[in-house]
Amino acid sequence: MNRRIVILMLVAISAITSSAQSLPTVFAHRGCWLQDEVPENSVAAVEMAKRFGYKVIECDVHYTKDSVMAIMHDFNDMRRCIRKREGYAPLTERLSLSQINYSDLRRDYVLPSTDTSQRTPVPTLEELLLACRENGITPMLHSDIPASYAVAQRIMGDDWIAFCGSAEALKQARKISSCLVLLDLSNYPEDSRVFDELAAIGGRCGVSTMDYYRLTPAFCRQLRRQGYEVQASIYPTPFDIVGTQNGVSIQLSDFLYLPSLGGKPTQVKTYKKLRLHGGEKFVKEAAGIVHYGAQTMDLTFRGDLTITLPDGRRYMLHHDKMKRTNLGVRFINRRSDIRISAGDETFIKRLTVTDYVF
Repeated sequence: MNRRIVILMLVAISAITSSAQSLPTVFAHRGCWLQDEVPENSVAAVEMAKRFGYKVIECDVHYTKDSVMAIMHDFNDMRRCIRKREGYAPLTERLSLSQINYSDLRRDYVLPSTDTSQRTPVPTLEELLLACRENGITPMLHSDIPASYAVAQRIMGDDWIAFCGSAEALKQARKISSCLVLLDLSNYPEDSRVFDELAAIGGRCGVSTMDYYRLTPAFCRQLRRQGYEVQASIYPTPFDIVGTQNGVSIQLSDFLYLPSLGGKPTQVKTYKKLRLHGGEKFVKEAAGIVHYGAQTMDLTFRGDLTITLPDGRRYMLHHDKMKRTNLGVRFINRRSDIRISAGDETFIKRLTVTDYVF
């Protein structure tokens, strides 16, 4: 065989392999929480992240009234807490973390859960970091508090991530650590200024945004070509696909599960050459309910499809030409059914459905 043809074949194979391995890394937003059972921003959510295979969890750091750094999403609304002394009743009034001492927080409130063993106090930053270290999880601190960076560096070494919208705060993180630093783009509407700020921060760094219109393929390519990480931050369904297809390197999510997490499949089913006419459905029902599970779909198709994942998330997809799409979700107490319906005539060249049980 001609040497030039062999080289071209190897390049083509390499391109196919790279495409198959180009899925972003998934970070678990507020830890791997699961509906009403595993509370967000809890030690249990760190332990569940390890179980599901997430390597990184995001957590939110705020001060209590007496300047204890605690882990809670909203500093001005303790909506994720329930009272201990009133039969674990939900809060009926708005309480601020900044107006309560940590000893009172610890004594009177716990995180909500249908599992009574999971009704634990709001953790301190140090408690959560120690849980991360014990479980081999990298914590991403959503924090602009320089003191929190010092605690993370002391407990985790350089194995942590600083994440916020203040470039000045992130420069403080860089002074004490070579950890990854992610700049929230909320305060930086101009792309050129973003590159200036990243250059000023230096080292391992990148960007994050909740604006799913901003991370265009061109912007993602420009960032990644310069060695920066690109994080799509908690994109809602169905816009999480935008991040996956536009070339982000990280997806921070409350629900997303992808094969890049490295979980061991319990079942893999592949279907080829499925032709669905308008309104026709392709349904496969699972045998039973899974307590902790996940499902991913890797499909190549053209036409119109509506896909319903096990947790009820629905995606309406349209491709004029044959195109590959990856979907996935983690779930609790669900059946891992396959539910697909077609709009106009649709041809699915290949569909691989992978189920996981944890």
